[in-house]
Amino acid sequence: MATIDHSIHRPPRTAFRLCLILASIGATFACAGSQRVASPWPEVRDPGLRSAGSLREAGLLAVRGPVAPQREVAQLRHHFDRVLGILESRGAPNATLDARRLTQIHRLRAYRDRGRFPENHISQDSAVPIFVDESDTACAVAWLMRQDGWHDAVDTIARENNSVFVPDLTDGPVLAWIAGSGLTREEAALIQPAYSPPDADQTLDQLLEPGASFTKGGVRYENFEFTRVGIDRSCIVCGYPHLADPRLAANEEIGVAFRQGEYYAEDGFTYTPDFNDWIFLGTESASKPIGQLPSLDPIDYLQVSFAFDVLAVDPGMGFGSARLISDLQFMGNQAEPVDALFASLMLNSTLENNDVLLSRLVIGDDLYELFQYSELGFLHGSEAAQFDPVKRLHIELDAYMLPESVFRSFLYEFDLVVIPEPTPISLLALGLVGLTAIRIHRKRTRT
Repeated sequence: MATIDHSIHRPPRTAFRLCLILASIGATFACAGSQRVASPWPEVRDPGLRSAGSLREAGLLAVRGPVAPQREVAQLRHHFDRVLGILESRGAPNATLDARRLTQIHRLRAYRDRGRFPENHISQDSAVPIFVDESDTACAVAWLMRQDGWHDAVDTIARENNSVFVPDLTDGPVLAWIAGSGLTREEAALIQPAYSPPDADQTLDQLLEPGASFTKGGVRYENFEFTRVGIDRSCIVCGYPHLADPRLAANEEIGVAFRQGEYYAEDGFTYTPDFNDWIFLGTESASKPIGQLPSLDPIDYLQVSFAFDVLAVDPGMGFGSARLISDLQFMGNQAEPVDALFASLMLNSTLENNDVLLSRLVIGDDLYELFQYSELGFLHGSEAAQFDPVKRLHIELDAYMLPESVFRSFLYEFDLVVIPEPTPISLLALGLVGLTAIRIHRKRTRT
């Protein structure tokens, strides 16, 4: 028996702030922020610096979670712009090394302009320094060393200590190179950035491809479906495919993020889910939502539908609970009452296993509930269901868009639990049932 927890408990601002989750989706989402980091020099307080040692000292490596590749390149270029500005404002530690220092600055600028930086395939959750990545792309310090002919030393470091922090070094080839480079050890540490994990998420367009799936932790997400249909109020059974409205987000502008545990946005906002595994689906631009009632006749309301499957891939594990969170938004108050037929169902989701309905989660099923939050601008609700553990869930979600309402995103959380093994008593009972069935079958065959 499934139990449902009805609650509208998330603060209204959370609906807006959830767009921060999209910062790590492949379409380079716009909700962005920056962290203030420490610096080897007290007078430098630049939030654009990505120095690995400084981020570690400030405890911000874990904060810099996955980001889209294009955004990572832009942030690293900004980091090197700031570093170059600092280096150019200072002289060499030894006057005899002025020419060498100028060479390093020119090379670092060329490295910045080239825009080929290592990718972090070591850590899925936090930023780390990468001396040389799997594609033999060197970090800035390693690249400068290679330009000076230290190829063997770079290869050795990449093989033996690829996530080395320059401030941790007490001897070895890196310090030997620094001594003749025209740079100081502190400056080399400033140059060395920490690289965020690559964005492992996808756009809806990619997930709609036949056979597309995504695995995060112990959960596989697959079989995605998506439709938008305009409905004529005078003919409830009439439907008009409505996928081309330029005011609505195209499939490639809808991003899907797969996450585990807490999410740390770059401005310090933290999202703490009730259940560890979750999927967030939303749009890149606030001006182009997933669903909004079009003004084109004869369409009176818009139905947006999603479907997907989740599978527990680890043996002995299954889903025991799920929670749906939405951010349905009203652009203004309704001037006149709306027919309950079209206002009684705003967001409806079903959870099934092998075509058996486990639970139905509905947000906005009460007309008064819809308008209770209209002054705040959001209907931001959540519902949860608990059921006997199952290996696979088929989820369908329908959003019914009324006039002046907007649908930008939803979030589904899943609770992975251990599927109980049969107890000795249950096994004994099953065996007795089997023996009884065999005896009955034998008696029938004799007669």
